Amino acid sequence: MSTETWGALNKALDDNETIEEAIARLIVAHLADADAHIESGESLYDHKQSAVIDHLADSVVTDKLKDSAVTSPKITTDQIVGKDIRTATDVGSGVDGVKMTSDGIEMWQSAEKKVDIPKSGNAVFKGNLFVNSLEYLKLTLQSNFGSMDAFDVTGFIDNYLGIMQMFTTSVLNNYSEARVYTDDEINLAPDITKNPIFDCTCFLPSSSSVDARVGTGTMTLDNGVGFQLTGSKVYTVWFEDDNTEHLTEIATIDPTDVHRYRVEIDDDVTIKWYVDGVLKQTLDASANAVGDLVDNSIVFYIKTLTAASKALYAYNVLYQQDF
Repeated sequence: MSTETWGALNKALDDNETIEEAIARLIVAHLADADAHIESGESLYDHKQSAVIDHLADSVVTDKLKDSAVTSPKITTDQIVGKDIRTATDVGSGVDGVKMTSDGIEMWQSAEKKVDIPKSGNAVFKGNLFVNSLEYLKLTLQSNFGSMDAFDVTGFIDNYLGIMQMFTTSVLNNYSEARVYTDDEINLAPDITKNPIFDCTCFLPSSSSVDARVGTGTMTLDNGVGFQLTGSKVYTVWFEDDNTEHLTEIATIDPTDVHRYRVEIDDDVTIKWYVDGVLKQTLDASANAVGDLVDNSIVFYIKTLTAASKALYAYNVLYQQDF
């Protein structure tokens, strides 16, 4: 008795197409049907309607995406938090470029940080700034000593283009000073509660046997905050409210070299002293009885500690405080 293969049988008595041929033909027709499985309740319909189409982890690679196909609204409508975005790999002291990190924004050029915008603290810009106008948030007094009319002067002062020279006679304890006195009625008087800032550039031709001071307050009598330049050393200066003077040496700063001196007062919080933009000392003002500033806002003072003439040069003066 012969054995018949089922797939080779005709699908009907009146049709010579075999069952295998019919199956193959129907499969081809099904594959060519663009509407297959998309009706409601069918597999592709349910797949397309699903809120989440799952794939194996890491199975979608970047070469499957057309350039510019993913736009920012498609990345997320929420904030992008804590990401590191750079124009080049390892942007920093050895690589030029811009980077945005959780710490802030930096721009590096020729191994120098030209822009630094930290998430807290002050922004720094090195280079040319092009602006239409500047709006100061503090009362701002700036001078390169083009005129000394606003200063109360004692002793000998020569005013050159952009710089002031103060000098003494060759007499022990002789002094010269320039002070800016202000008026309470016009809101210019120095006030420690208004968070003042003093900044200037200065130097001594000779620092031996001399007491030179720059800052705000009287600086020599019973109040003030600033710097003392003397004996080849630089000190921070501040007075308590009982007139006690405090001096702290700033190491490795030579007063005969040109330096920029800056003090920032945050009332009843901190006092910070900077030299050439570098923080040198911080005082906890909440734990120390710092005296008020009185009589004047800007002080330059030099006194001999021997019978020899001494001099102080100063320029680029800035004084600020809250309105």
